[in-house]
Amino acid sequence: MTRWRLFGSDHSPYSVKLRSYMRFKGLPVDWVPRTAETRAEFDSLAKLPLLPLLVAPDGTVMQDSTPVILALERRFPEPAIFPDDEGLRFVSMLIEEAADEWGNRLLAAFRWTHDRAESLSRTARMRLPHGTQAEIAAEIERIETTRLPKIFEVAGIEPGNAAAFEASLTGLSAALDKALKDRRFLMGDRPSLADFGLWGQVVQMRLDPTAGKWLAATPAVSRWLDRMMTPACEGIFAPAAETRKVLHPLLAWIAEDFLPWSLANMRAATTGEPDFQARLLGGGFRARSQRYSAKSLRSLIGAMPVAIDPDIALLLEETGCIPHLAAARNHFASYSQGNTA
Repeated sequence: MTRWRLFGSDHSPYSVKLRSYMRFKGLPVDWVPRTAETRAEFDSLAKLPLLPLLVAPDGTVMQDSTPVILALERRFPEPAIFPDDEGLRFVSMLIEEAADEWGNRLLAAFRWTHDRAESLSRTARMRLPHGTQAEIAAEIERIETTRLPKIFEVAGIEPGNAAAFEASLTGLSAALDKALKDRRFLMGDRPSLADFGLWGQVVQMRLDPTAGKWLAATPAVSRWLDRMMTPACEGIFAPAAETRKVLHPLLAWIAEDFLPWSLANMRAATTGEPDFQARLLGGGFRARSQRYSAKSLRSLIGAMPVAIDPDIALLLEETGCIPHLAAARNHFASYSQGNTA
């Protein structure tokens, strides 16, 4: 085998994120939709029942989109998705973390509440492309009774959190529109890890009627969503001073919603508390604590450089990110002896 094989779903933000990255790298990849027909092969390869799953030409199997991208980036460093500046690199990782962990919850909240019936039908038909009407109906019932309760628990989808979700989507769409108004990509004229992570979630939102209507009012975001389907290196990353101004609204959104949520979850997960509460821009938020999200935040904090370009340090400070990041670093440091997230 000389080509890569990517098992995924057009309904999965992490699958399309990795596919876009591989297109950018020019890696020969065959897209393998996970359907009833391919399920047996997928199950024989997967260590976890999660998409995407990438099979290398030598047969090596990889899962979890971010570690896969980082591994491929080491192997295929050009064209690079990280700026040389360590501060900019960290900002890119921070945005991607916010997308993967909080953006995915926004996607789920709108997809499975506002547009539940349509999303159930679309998902079932993707899994059973040749299914009969009865088989599609049975698959819809299976998803609704077995998958959705878990999604609701993990994402924190409940009536009391609706205001926080709606305010967060409003803030994200406005921040993205400002960031992309005069730029091809978030960090200049080539996509970064931040673009791939955030695009994967937002392009999925565009598929759904409710979130899609909100995004339709942001033309710069719509152009970026189209561009990221087959992204190309069109130049260089912008300098830190320019990026500070452009990404200010997006980092402020992260400080208002993602980081308070992530820290509250981290504290609960590391101390064994089953639930947590957080105060976000749109109001209170409560959910079950998630250990994976706490571990992911720990990895991000571990990548935070000691010395940061003054413009990037100021960006993190003036948007309110620094207090949250410092609190997370201090919390993890206190658990470094014999404790894990």
